[in-house]
Amino acid sequence: MPPTKRTSRGARRGSRDAAPVPSRPQRSPARGDVPPPHSADAGPTERDALAARPVPRLTSTAHASVAPPSVDPPSVDPPAPPTVASASEPQRPPHAADPPDVERRRADREFATNVRSRLISAAILIAAIVTVVWFGGWVAFGAAVVVLALCFWELHGMFAHAEWNPALWLSFLLGLDFLIAAMLPAYRWPLLGLGISALIIGAFAWLMVTRKGTLERTLTDWALTMATPFYVGWPIAFFLLIRGMDPTYRLTSGQANPGFWWLLTMFFTVWAFDTAAFFAGRFFGRHRLAPLISPKKTWEGAAGGLVLALAAAVLFTLPIGIPWYHALVLGALVSVAATVGDLAESLLKRDVDVKDSGSLISGHGGIMDRIDSLLFASMVVFFYAAFLHSIPFGP
Repeated sequence: MPPTKRTSRGARRGSRDAAPVPSRPQRSPARGDVPPPHSADAGPTERDALAARPVPRLTSTAHASVAPPSVDPPSVDPPAPPTVASASEPQRPPHAADPPDVERRRADREFATNVRSRLISAAILIAAIVTVVWFGGWVAFGAAVVVLALCFWELHGMFAHAEWNPALWLSFLLGLDFLIAAMLPAYRWPLLGLGISALIIGAFAWLMVTRKGTLERTLTDWALTMATPFYVGWPIAFFLLIRGMDPTYRLTSGQANPGFWWLLTMFFTVWAFDTAAFFAGRFFGRHRLAPLISPKKTWEGAAGGLVLALAAAVLFTLPIGIPWYHALVLGALVSVAATVGDLAESLLKRDVDVKDSGSLISGHGGIMDRIDSLLFASMVVFFYAAFLHSIPFGP
């Protein structure tokens, strides 16, 4: 191919105008554009081939047209594979139940679990208590001391939660004095008088000596120091007074000790009341008994507890031989005392802002949560039995 002739810029521009690129839109030439290399002597076939070639664009820095950055199409993640429901964890259906239904089912499961735990703990406690009541005497005294100590330990934690600091070690000593007085009839009144008088003086002296820098809540702590042994220790002493020192069966006469059956009557009547009140209130409770103290207790629950308590009182007083109407009166009085005792501990827990007195007994809470109804019922049973001359009233 012969060398092409050098042409002027006008000739090259005319050549470019004569052969426009059909595949690109017309635009005004920019400064710095370099025309495609082609020759005016080239034949039509070569010019067509050269015109079809892409035209390079050389833009100056000042007049460069910036092309928009290329944007990749957004990546779409593939849909997650459906999860396979396990046998132990049911999946939520597409049309799930309303939240109240879900909450109700959850409450039913918790209720069933709580009942199962309560039944297991109750079976163990009943066996242990019946054994202690059977032996009586100093065996019962040892068990009472253990219960007294556990109660004071729980009360210490409850009072500390409310930032109360009574001298509970002095209160425990007076409670122990009550138990010893119950076991020693000949020294009962001197022991009681000496213990109460010593606590009145000692509690004031101890608080005045130990409170340095502030006297805040001192009077409250003294009142708690005085009240605690009467709230816990005094009623537990009646357990021992009801049972007495005699063995369960007198070998000489073959007759059962009435104290054994009176104490069993108290325990099973209170347990029957609590159990029936729990289930009756759960399924039929509508009207609250004491909403400020214990919102879950209802009049329907108390009525259901009363019915079963009357039946238990009649059944367990049969070996004693008291008339049936006395048994019914006793069952009604025990039901009232158990309700007041339960509400008294609920008032204490609400004041110190705790749910349970402890966590010693699975499904029941602490020791105080289990004996709160028994504390007040013990005094009712003792005086009713003494009124019927079934057990001795004094030494």
